[in-house]
Amino acid sequence: MVSSYPEALVIQDERGRTPLHYACGSVLSPFEPAVFQLLACQDALSLKDSKGNLALHLSCCSSHDAGQNLQRVRQLVQAYPESSREPNDNGQLPLHVASYYLQDSENLSVIQFLVESYGPAISVMDSDGSTPLHYQSLPIVQFLFEFYPQAATKTQKLFCAGTHHALCLPFN
Repeated sequence: MVSSYPEALVIQDERGRTPLHYACGSVLSPFEPAVFQLLACQDALSLKDSKGNLALHLSCCSSHDAGQNLQRVRQLVQAYPESSREPNDNGQLPLHVASYYLQDSENLSVIQFLVESYGPAISVMDSDGSTPLHYQSLPIVQFLFEFYPQAATKTQKLFCAGTHHALCLPFN
C-alpha cells in the first residue's frame, strides 16, 4: 500500500495523528517492516498531532518492553535528530514525557539515550515550570541529578524544587 500510495504516510486524522504516531504508541515491534517504511518518510517524522506531540513523544509514553522501546526511540531520533529538542503544546520535550511515563528502572536506558541525544533537555522547564526531574522515580532522579545537579534548586510553578520531589519518593 505504501509504495502505491505514499501520501498515506502523512495523512493526519482528527487528532492530527499519522500512521507513524499510531505505530509509535502501539505494541508493534520496532523491527516490523511497516515501522521501517514509516521511519523512511521524513515528512511524517516532523508532523505534530493536535497536542503538539511528535511520534517520538508518543513512543516515550509507551512502556511495554524496555528493549523495544529503546530501539524505537533510538530509531526515531536517528531518523529525525531535531525531535529530541521539539516541545509539545505543554512545553514538554520527549525527555519530560519519558520521565513521566517510564518510571521503572528498566526504562532508564531510554532516559539515558534521550539525555545523550540532547543534554540541555534536563534543564528545560515545561509550561508548569517542571524539569524532567520533577516527574521521576528515585533511580532515575539519581541519574538525572548526576547530569544536572542544579535541578535541586529549580522550582516549578508550585514552588517545589527537584529536591522536594526526590525527598518524597519511596526509598527501596
